[in-house]
Amino acid sequence: MESINFNKNPNEYFKRIEKQIIANVHSITQSLLETFKFNFVYHKHVTEEEEKKTEKAIKDYRNKFWKQAMKEARGNKNKAYKIYTKNLTLMG
Repeated sequence: MESINFNKNPNEYFKRIEKQIIANVHSITQSLLETFKFNFVYHKHVTEEEEKKTEKAIKDYRNKFWKQAMKEARGNKNKAYKIYTKNLTLMG
């Protein structure tokens, strides 16, 4: 995208910024609405007990793979993070 010089064309500059802001707001709003819809449906169909079991299973799963990543990275947290997130991407 071509940059616009504020001093030469302030109206065009503000129009471009306005479009970017509106696009960002729209994206964030869509994300919030999707999250709201998911939570609404999820809590309507999943019992509190099932939710707690799922939460525990996710924590256990994440801990297991974080420990594996730390072991593979020999304790280096930055390397472990890269390994951990790479493995999550491969699994998804």
